[in-house]
Amino acid sequence: MTHRFKQASVLLMALLMLFYGCGFKAEVLANTATENSPEITEPTAQTDPAFTGEIEDTKKKSPELDPGEQAILDANGITATEDTGKMDASGNYILGETASGGTVTCSTSLRTLASRSFGDEPCYKKFQRAAGWDDGVIYSSDFASPDGSDIITTTTPILRISDNGVDQIAYCADPSLNIPSEVVGPNGLVTYNRESWNVQSGRIRNVMWHGYHDGNSGEYYVQTWAAIRVIAGIGAYTDYYMTDPTVANLVNTLSYQNPNNWDASWSIVPEREEAVWNASTKRQETGWFQTYCNNIADHGTYTVTLPSGVHALLRNTSGQVYSDVTDQFTIYDDDDFMLYADGSYQGEVSANITPTTIKRHSSDAGNPDACVIYAPDVPDTQRLFVSLAVGQSPLSSGFRANFTGATGDAQLQKTDNRTKEKLAGATFGLYDMKDNLLKQGITDENGQWNVTDLVFGDYYFKEIAAPKGYELNPAKLPFTVDGIRDMVTVVMANEPKKGPFQFIKQDAETREPLKGVTFVLYGCDEKHPHNDLQDDKIKSCWQTIVGTRISGTDGKIDFGNLYAGEYQLVETKTVPGYAKPMGQWRVTIDPEAVETVKITAKGTAPAFVKDGNALKVDNQKNDKLPFTGGNGDHRAALMLAGMVFFLAAGILALILKKRNLKNPKESSEKIERKEENESEK
Repeated sequence: MTHRFKQASVLLMALLMLFYGCGFKAEVLANTATENSPEITEPTAQTDPAFTGEIEDTKKKSPELDPGEQAILDANGITATEDTGKMDASGNYILGETASGGTVTCSTSLRTLASRSFGDEPCYKKFQRAAGWDDGVIYSSDFASPDGSDIITTTTPILRISDNGVDQIAYCADPSLNIPSEVVGPNGLVTYNRESWNVQSGRIRNVMWHGYHDGNSGEYYVQTWAAIRVIAGIGAYTDYYMTDPTVANLVNTLSYQNPNNWDASWSIVPEREEAVWNASTKRQETGWFQTYCNNIADHGTYTVTLPSGVHALLRNTSGQVYSDVTDQFTIYDDDDFMLYADGSYQGEVSANITPTTIKRHSSDAGNPDACVIYAPDVPDTQRLFVSLAVGQSPLSSGFRANFTGATGDAQLQKTDNRTKEKLAGATFGLYDMKDNLLKQGITDENGQWNVTDLVFGDYYFKEIAAPKGYELNPAKLPFTVDGIRDMVTVVMANEPKKGPFQFIKQDAETREPLKGVTFVLYGCDEKHPHNDLQDDKIKSCWQTIVGTRISGTDGKIDFGNLYAGEYQLVETKTVPGYAKPMGQWRVTIDPEAVETVKITAKGTAPAFVKDGNALKVDNQKNDKLPFTGGNGDHRAALMLAGMVFFLAAGILALILKKRNLKNPKESSEKIERKEENESEK
């Protein structure tokens, strides 16, 4: 039993060793197949274990080869090229330099290139090679062979030359030669110089732009390389390259199309606009600021900042006005705008505008349409196609809009507050809202002062001197010139000046005040020569009662302040024992005269006298003045009545006398009969 157990153990150990040996051999074969398989994906610079994504000041070691990779190199007698250990800011491996101080880089470590296959190119062939063709074999990533039989998914090592501050994709001119390395340069790094001849072709530049021009857009790297070789006439496989539709499109079509916005121009026309008043919209408006785009395929936008009070209307390329904005607006570079403001706005609106649109051009002024070849200073090393850098510059333009402010007219109308008559001779000032006197003028015979060409805004009139006979009106008369009305009319009424009228009624002898005397003051609104007396019927006059006053214990009659003009004063009732005057008084009020009140007696009215500052008028008692009182000239009436009485008596006496002369007998008989009667008595 024990012996059988030992035999079984030995057999088991032998089987395990056999399986182990077979497995090791299978792993070696698998590794070999993997290195030669087109399906294995090479890590990019971002996935390469040697790349950490950080820029180091010290040399960075290339990734160590695993035993399988090293075994392949040893079996083929290949010594792996060492990297410089330096990387640029983008994580590319630095391989060489240019005479002008630029760098030559590769996206993949040289040691990785030395130990792995790329596409259909086995690693044991010349490995220091960038993407390209050799004997009709394609070395590229993500590229289908022209017959569609093979799809390659491995990563192509991308070369770049950074010269004159611009990073450009480089393409191998001689794919059978090595790429630059540290070990082949006489001083460590290969130095590249521009060759004296240039491939003067805008078509090559265009292919590089539309193809793999920045590493992450456009067509694929190797197809771009193939199109360059076709146009440059390099290589024996032109017909083969052109069977690829992408290469054919680059050569036949895109090579004739300049980079987008090549030598583009952009401007705003006109550069200056004067805003004018639009009577229909009631605002100041500029014309349209139109944008002109030339050679622009990649459009951008532009931004304009507006001052407060200014609006912009926006218009698209179809002529449609689509927005009314303030403060700031951003629109497409081919849209137009116009500005407007109200009539009061004054100032210049201007801006230098830089749109997001760019102009593309060659960054090499000496060779605007060239692709150049950089040649190394050591043999057996690739020359490199590099397009002249497609540089770009900002576009800009400017505009100015001048708003002078619209103007309008204003009219001041001066009137009498009572009669509404137009008043001439009033002096007024025109002020802005900061109380600055702008103009001064005097109302004409129509009571008007016209002010023209006022910039839209707020103003006010203020009276400086009133017309004669009127009170100064200190009020401000604000108004706005805004174009809504053709002329702004402002009306100010002035109150005529007044003068006080009062007097004292007194006894003519004692000078004692008389209480209870009634006076009525009349006015006349008609502009005509007035009747002497209020009760005259010559014409309608003195019909307006201004006031009725009765004297108090002090005998005072006070009609208060009266407007300038003429009045009629009538004593309508006196006190018992006194006679009413036979006349009336004409009162003239002139507030601006030295003597503001003048009184003229009409008829036989007693005169007013001035006692100091007081006016006084007397009343006579009846026994002293038999003919005083009444309305009108009573004394004359009585005299006339007496004369009429005496005249009637005389006429009656004559009539009786004539009767006696006609009948003497009858008269005698009457006498005798009378005498008889007397004797009987």
